[in-house]
Amino acid sequence: MEKIVNTPEFSVAENQDILLDNRNKNWVEQLKVIMKNNPVFTAVGAGHLVGKNGLIALLRAEGYTVRGLENK
Repeated sequence: MEKIVNTPEFSVAENQDILLDNRNKNWVEQLKVIMKNNPVFTAVGAGHLVGKNGLIALLRAEGYTVRGLENK
């Protein structure tokens, strides 16, 4: 997924800002409120997880522990 979002066609800065980066930053702020007292499960599209502005990196930068789930 990271390869796809980093292609020239997708990486037009405006598209990436609107579709991923800005949404991720907004979600992190909302998730911080939701997660204040309890752990939560959050499901999003794969494109929102990768890169320096992905949800995983943004949440870890805020001090949260983020882990994936295995499908067994």
